[in-house]
Amino acid sequence: MLLTEAIIQDSADRYSACGIARKSKSKALVDGPRNITPVQKRGLYRELLAETTSPVIAARTLERIIAGNDLVGVSYLAIGSRAARSIGRVHLLDDGGRLVGYGTGFLVAPGVLMTNNHVLGSDLEAKHAFIEFDYELDIDGRDRPTVGFALLPDQGRFITNKELDFAIVAVAPRSQDGRRNLSEFGYLPLRPRPGKAFEGEYLTIIQHPGGERKQICVRENKLIKYLDNTIWYQTDTVAGSSGSPVFNGLWEVVALHHSGIPSTDKQGRTLAIDGRVWDASMGEAAMKWIANEGIRISRIVEFLRSNNPRDAIARNVVDAPLLPVHEQRELGANSAGNVASLRDGTIRISVPVPISIQFGSQQNLASSDASPQFDAPLMPNADGSFGIEDVVINQTNYDKRPGYDETFLGKGKLQVPLPVLSKTQRAKAVKLIGGGAGANVLRYYNYSVVMNGERKLAFFSAVNIDGSQRRDTGKREGDKWFIDPRIPEKFQVGEKFYASVKIKEAARVRVFDRGHLVRRLDATWGPTTSEAKRNGDDTFHFTNCSPQHYKFNQGHDLWAGIEDFVLFHAENKDQLATVINGPIFRRDDEARQGVKIPRQYFKIAVFVKNGALAAGGFVLSQTDLLAQDLPDEALKPLDPEEAKAFQFKISKIAALTGLDFGLLTQHDMAMQAFEAAVKLRPLESLSDIAI
Repeated sequence: MLLTEAIIQDSADRYSACGIARKSKSKALVDGPRNITPVQKRGLYRELLAETTSPVIAARTLERIIAGNDLVGVSYLAIGSRAARSIGRVHLLDDGGRLVGYGTGFLVAPGVLMTNNHVLGSDLEAKHAFIEFDYELDIDGRDRPTVGFALLPDQGRFITNKELDFAIVAVAPRSQDGRRNLSEFGYLPLRPRPGKAFEGEYLTIIQHPGGERKQICVRENKLIKYLDNTIWYQTDTVAGSSGSPVFNGLWEVVALHHSGIPSTDKQGRTLAIDGRVWDASMGEAAMKWIANEGIRISRIVEFLRSNNPRDAIARNVVDAPLLPVHEQRELGANSAGNVASLRDGTIRISVPVPISIQFGSQQNLASSDASPQFDAPLMPNADGSFGIEDVVINQTNYDKRPGYDETFLGKGKLQVPLPVLSKTQRAKAVKLIGGGAGANVLRYYNYSVVMNGERKLAFFSAVNIDGSQRRDTGKREGDKWFIDPRIPEKFQVGEKFYASVKIKEAARVRVFDRGHLVRRLDATWGPTTSEAKRNGDDTFHFTNCSPQHYKFNQGHDLWAGIEDFVLFHAENKDQLATVINGPIFRRDDEARQGVKIPRQYFKIAVFVKNGALAAGGFVLSQTDLLAQDLPDEALKPLDPEEAKAFQFKISKIAALTGLDFGLLTQHDMAMQAFEAAVKLRPLESLSDIAI
């Protein structure tokens, strides 16, 4: 018995307080058209488009889902079968090696297992446990051979939180008998987007109830209600097993099963499924339930990002490529390691040391497949540790950094100079120490920055991007940012600020992330992998950083994808582009710890089209987020919100920022379209961009 009376009582209290019992009987939850918010609709459409690669099919599927039509393609079953392989039975042992219970767990990244805190409450408990896969029947009704993998919680490879009732722990890459690889079982990526399911949708649970063979409860749990950290789903009798993943109709994990409300008789006694009075000897699986509660995955990801940014295991979960389960390569039982195929033609083999092999000409490959590259999953080493590469910046050779190149796209009419500051802005620009009059441009590898001394943030940053020279340097997120010694530290917002402003709640999180202006990916290019990594690491200067609300950073996939979208449409085989971006300063921006927080950011992407410059301007707003989370005293957690991205005329961005973008206003691809626009609408997909 893993669930305690205290856990069940806490769930019962939430169940009563929020009126879930009344809502579960509401007419709003009967089968038929479903209530879906615009934010959910946009997110669901983007995911359907990624799955189908067809706007028509994605739109039709979305329409059918909203209408409450539960017909699905036959592939739904095959994808579910693939998802099930990542789910296993957790064996709980005491320090003498004796079995004391079972739970369910599932892989959420290469080499990382997730389950409940009430299954694995400490690293000591995890050390004595192991995960068993394939405890299930095959299509002929026979038991499949099972395989066990040790858990490796030592050296910081275990994170848990009681309030969110989750635990993640590293798993050995090889089975206990040495015959199988963990990579055979794939993983279920944790998507950070809130609202991945909607009220009235049927959810699916795959589990090992009571330690039994793997079973599935298909589309039998109707989503009743969202709470801050949890979701509630209706059931007739059976609860999910502790530590089970809860899936939506796209086989995305939306919740970690947590607890439920048991059925009781008139005397308040808990009932078993067979109608008898339940007691602990019958086990959790025999209890009759009337509702289930799961921990929202978006809240768990949010917790890991905010509270464990330097923990390798947390970063591996957060950074794991969001590949659908059916796109993950399934390896044979006798494979020697993990193999991943990158979109630039590279084959990455973990044996367990990653080896990169390039086939053919990279230039030809780039021209035949212009899709953005992505990094292979970060695999654990033989001892279960993760090969995290620290950010390394040489602060002795700043004079060697060439900075932004205005002739990068071409000379003459193809030149793109840095934006020109107004007279007022020039007076506020931070001068380089010992740099002489007018020396205010900080040059880095592949990009440059000009700082606003009054706001301690950049007026703008400008980066050159060569898509054909992007390198796979590993999916890493730097855990260290650097003060630039070329200007006084007092003009830079440093780590002290980002660590000081927090939400006051049990699961403490920072309100503001250190948001890159120039993306690390955009600067991570060069003739060699080592140079590309050096250039990408150089983006971790506080001069290239701006405070962004933590949910702004989690929900701006459109904003982050603009550069790749532009590279895809650039009519040159070298995939060249230039991007200028920065905050939009306003007098009424609110201050925290002496720092005024920008509400909006701009981005101008420039490339060559038909032999001439082509440009697009964009603005991203975090106004709605800041408005909800900037009281003077105790900061409150937010309701789910997405930052809003808009395509703007470049002339309008110039008016908002006071910067002079020169001839770019004449090459604005959206200028004519927006002359006729009556109302500015947020971008719902990259296909809405006019370039």
